[in-house]
Amino acid sequence: QEVTPNINRLVEHPMTGHYPMTAQVKEGKSSDAQLIIFNGLLPIHNGAASMRYPSYTYPSFVKHSLAKTKHMYAAYPYHMWNQQMNAITYGFNTLYANDVSDFSIMDSVKSSLKYHPRPFILTAITMASHSPFIKYADRSSFSINNSTYDDTHIRYLKCVHYTDSAIGGIITTILSDSTLAVITGDHPIFDLVTPVPFIIYDPFIPPVFVNRQLYQIDIYTTLVARMHIATPWHGLGKNISDSCAYTLEEIRHLESLSDRIIQTNYFATCKLTFYNSRQRLIQK
Repeated sequence: QEVTPNINRLVEHPMTGHYPMTAQVKEGKSSDAQLIIFNGLLPIHNGAASMRYPSYTYPSFVKHSLAKTKHMYAAYPYHMWNQQMNAITYGFNTLYANDVSDFSIMDSVKSSLKYHPRPFILTAITMASHSPFIKYADRSSFSINNSTYDDTHIRYLKCVHYTDSAIGGIITTILSDSTLAVITGDHPIFDLVTPVPFIIYDPFIPPVFVNRQLYQIDIYTTLVARMHIATPWHGLGKNISDSCAYTLEEIRHLESLSDRIIQTNYFATCKLTFYNSRQRLIQK
């Protein structure tokens, strides 16, 4: 039995690329991943930027996309990590954040795909596969009889299967539409070295061959290029089509540089243009 039959269906599509990414989150974990993906920056050395500097100015591709689209929608299953403040900071103008299941979140996404005028940017976070893997394991139809796995791992597989079932409906919609779609992860769950997924379905650009180690910081740069967003800030990362590999010294330099950029609120005074960067957040 497949654990993720719906995501596998997306990965197997000829216009989908699957690129394992080296995780770069630190103390902020999930919120660090959002910082990396939306802003092309790396986490601060100590603490979480979402808690220490939530009102600072960030170079989010969401804000820069306002030149093309007026609707940026975020659907989250919780209010942790100062999500309400960060949704404004990163440029979203509509936030749906409640203690709901992955199916409820995906129903919200499906409705948005169906009714929102194009173009738009939508992000959604699933929650069932978060430790301790208890809340939704019993709702999964996945069954396993293998002594190789302990109870914790079995519950984890069930929760992943549950989330995959929730995602299935929107994958069908995406594959029948001209929608660029990304599925990624925030951080490893059982160790510190397992890569996080970066699955990108692009109906216009076939997947590229990659022969270098990829990092989470590459996600922002890749998305800015794929969505043709006019911004002078292309992030600290590289497009996945860039074959030039990072050195360990370069990664460390980027970590230190990003820490200084964030702590000095650099983007509040530099000459990047942000369109209507202080939007009113519509709480639903």
